[in-house]
Amino acid sequence: METSKFDIADYLDSKEMIAEYLNSVLEEGDNDDVVVALGHIAKAIGMSKIAEETGMSRPSLYKALSTGSKPQFETIMKVLKAVGGQLRIIIGLFILLGLTTVNAQQIALFDSEGEARAYIDFDNNGTIYMWDGTPVAFVNNDGRELCVIGFNGNFLGWYIEGIVYDKKGLAVGARKGAVGLITNIEKIKGIQKIAPIRPIVPISPIKPILGNNWSNTSLAEFLFYGKK
Repeated sequence: METSKFDIADYLDSKEMIAEYLNSVLEEGDNDDVVVALGHIAKAIGMSKIAEETGMSRPSLYKALSTGSKPQFETIMKVLKAVGGQLRIIIGLFILLGLTTVNAQQIALFDSEGEARAYIDFDNNGTIYMWDGTPVAFVNNDGRELCVIGFNGNFLGWYIEGIVYDKKGLAVGARKGAVGLITNIEKIKGIQKIAPIRPIVPISPIKPILGNNWSNTSLAEFLFYGKK
């Protein structure tokens, strides 16, 4: 008598089942288990659908969610957004993966001097705030990459693998650990000001070859180009 091979993805047929499954993995599993769990969820929903919504190719998605892989923070964010991850699940996942140590939804951006000048608030739809709480830009997925768009409608650059690049492909900022940079202690953030209404997102220009050098434009100056 032959029996079919058990596949947990076959049973993840509702948001409730997915949430329960992720919760159980977060409580009992390790990093590798969480990545595999995301793979099961993506398979249950449909790899093609997840790939389309994240802007990733199917091979890249398979590779990122395979056993033993160490997916980037942005990849985790894309997949969780696509599967409709609940806030407490996302926070637990980030803590478990050690992707951030302060606030799982706020990613500090450091300039070339190692000073935290701004942060991305993923709990507020990827809004980018200066450290004093002034909203200046936001992160937008154009279907291929995460782009940085100013609230004044200007296309500013790209946010790729934790690094903020300008339109010339030079780095202007980065999250902690994304580059070989000694970062200073983060100061207390200012109170967030109300973000403006988001403009129509412009068409992304052709992405240049990304360099390993820092731009002469500071992170603060770069972001203020987007202030409304």
